[in-house]
Amino acid sequence: MLKFSLILATIGRDAEVEAFLDSLSRQTYRNFELIVVDQNADDRVSVLVDRFADYFPVRRVSSKLGLSVARNRGIALIDGDIVAFPDDDCWYPPELLARAAEYFTRSDVDVIAGQSRDEQNRHSQRAWPSKPQLADKVSIWKLAISYTVFMRAECVEVVGGFDETLGVGAATAWQSGEETDYLIRAIDRGYAVRYLPGLKVFHPEKTGVFDARTIERAKSYGAGLGRVLKKHHYPLWFVAYMLLRPLGGALFALLTLRVNKALYHFGVLQGRVKGWGAA
Repeated sequence: MLKFSLILATIGRDAEVEAFLDSLSRQTYRNFELIVVDQNADDRVSVLVDRFADYFPVRRVSSKLGLSVARNRGIALIDGDIVAFPDDDCWYPPELLARAAEYFTRSDVDVIAGQSRDEQNRHSQRAWPSKPQLADKVSIWKLAISYTVFMRAECVEVVGGFDETLGVGAATAWQSGEETDYLIRAIDRGYAVRYLPGLKVFHPEKTGVFDARTIERAKSYGAGLGRVLKKHHYPLWFVAYMLLRPLGGALFALLTLRVNKALYHFGVLQGRVKGWGAA
């Protein structure tokens, strides 16, 4: 019976973490462990961990700041056959681990990725394809996001840790891209990554209000994406495509008089150019 090791990096959230822990307590598949990597300066998470310790195996460890740093701290402690990296504001439907276990049991695929849905069961973070498919280094950008990914432990062992210069909280300008970088490295090593639209993880949609904070986040996230393009030597045609998309979004927003949304897309473009152009 396959065992899951779930690595939850968290900082600054408590209600969302409680909702995730509650969703784990409702899983129909029970062979899993949760490793909470706590980056808070207070005990908000330890209180929650203590509350749910009777429902499933959970342990809390601390780490330095940085999402990739925290995930690497968790990777060093895994004891399962399958590894996942839930966000601290996502939640699992009751049958999620059972479905993932069933797929890994009847398939030799190394990595699976599902789609993200919001609380109204609508697509969140992006529009997700409706058909299953194997990912390559081009399609991986639209087929996976970290909290929907499940990987065999032997794949994680070979790929190694996350790049700690990438991701939220990194001590660099590259505040995203760590999971795409990780999956590209898995593909480069010959591991199969399959997208399964029936595998759903819930996560709120973040891009609803295009205020100054959202625009700044768009720049830093865009920089991470650009950095990954540069790191993996993507061809110029694909780089151009990834730059033209936010440019097109900005121009369309201007034509429809949505200035803040246009600024958001320009921020994405600015960040991607910065990340790709950096030495």
